[in-house]
Amino acid sequence: MIALRLRMMALIALCWAALLPHLSALNYGLVSFEMFVGVALSVLVGGLLALIGSSRLSFGVILGGLIYFVLDAYLLEDKAVASVACVWCVLLMPLLLKLAPNGIPLAASIFGFIFGLQAFFSPATPVFAIRAAEAAVDGPKPDFAYLHIVLDEQMSPIAPVPGLTPIPAADTVLATYRENGFKTYAHADSIWPMTFIALTAMFGLTDHLDNFTEDPDRITHNFSVADNALVRRLAAGGFSTTIIESDYIGLCGDNPTVTCQTYGSRANAAIYDEFDLSLWDRLDLMFVNLHEGHARRGFDVLAYRSVLDAVTRLRGYDRPVTRGPFVMTMTGMNILDSLAAGAPSLEPGDALIAHVIAPHYPYVFDRECNFLNLDDWRNPVRYELEPNAARSYVAFWEQSICVHKKIEAILAAVEDRDDIVIMIHGDHGARVLSHRPERTRNDLQATFLAVKGPGIAPEMLMDTVNLQTTFAAEFEAIFGSD
Repeated sequence: MIALRLRMMALIALCWAALLPHLSALNYGLVSFEMFVGVALSVLVGGLLALIGSSRLSFGVILGGLIYFVLDAYLLEDKAVASVACVWCVLLMPLLLKLAPNGIPLAASIFGFIFGLQAFFSPATPVFAIRAAEAAVDGPKPDFAYLHIVLDEQMSPIAPVPGLTPIPAADTVLATYRENGFKTYAHADSIWPMTFIALTAMFGLTDHLDNFTEDPDRITHNFSVADNALVRRLAAGGFSTTIIESDYIGLCGDNPTVTCQTYGSRANAAIYDEFDLSLWDRLDLMFVNLHEGHARRGFDVLAYRSVLDAVTRLRGYDRPVTRGPFVMTMTGMNILDSLAAGAPSLEPGDALIAHVIAPHYPYVFDRECNFLNLDDWRNPVRYELEPNAARSYVAFWEQSICVHKKIEAILAAVEDRDDIVIMIHGDHGARVLSHRPERTRNDLQATFLAVKGPGIAPEMLMDTVNLQTTFAAEFEAIFGSD
């Protein structure tokens, strides 16, 4: 009886160690529903495994497998070392149990519970890391505010694509800008279909392809703007600037007059509290986060990934399914809601710039901004197990309509203001067909640019223009050149 209890306690403790630190790293709080589920799963799965492992051999294999899983998830990075650890843990444990049938389970219990306890002492990670401005701007304040929204992966609503004519959301999206008095370039071609080149060029007020720096060690960002002419021009013009950026691409730079709010590209469960998610939705997201963490993101386990690859091949697919950076999409939607609440408080001399990862894939919202069931999520064709370009485009435009409902709310919040310059644009196309032979320039690079402000006549321009040079020209017409 004592041996059975020790075995059960050891397996429960190792399940605890496998689950809870991972959930904590995903920013599930100590008293969250997901942490409660994690504790319950540890007890349930550990207990079931103890019943299955009734013999010394089966128990040893299970115990060794769990020890390997915890080691590989949190401590091992080298694949060769992980492979050796997997083999030795599974093969040696039955032999070690013969030498110490009670001592090994007791040691595993102590290790598992102590290792898992870190989850209860890890500080919560906020959705936004805020770096406040360290200095005030010099000179007089201008007599208007500046609101600048970048919609990541927002395709032009008038650029035709294969198999999708007419575009489902064209009238809805364009109406947002037509009815709110914008000068709109409905088809603006970006110089490049990747954000780190397209957006850094815009912040440099140039069309050069090399206005970025790369951080190979990814201390903060993957990429940053090299020559941040836009921010420099705002500071010189007397603007107090706040920038909302992702940790994929740094837009703030080191200008001490800029307040910087940075959100992460990795899963941060704190954002879920901003949405009306059912407990089943949260449970789905928890398992997706755990699965993708063990498969490829930060907590990857070689054996888990190997089994996943084998199952994928048996199903006849060339790659495992991925859910994509859905947390960034959710964060982008939340940013738009925050802008609607905060835009009315902008005062002359305030500049607010937001890089919003929406309607960027995955497509997890319908046109009414309802969060979709997991089975209804869609991705660009390159990430779909059963590619269907028309279906992916429709899902993209459904999410884009949701985005523009939120844009409408922002514009409605400042509709009585005639002292705000507003610039809204994409960075490149939807890239639904990226990496596919049938890809087109429209799919990769066609986006839009909309400008509104004092002295800017409303018009809808349908001719194709260059996004970066047109943006620079509009910006300089408002703020002047160096």
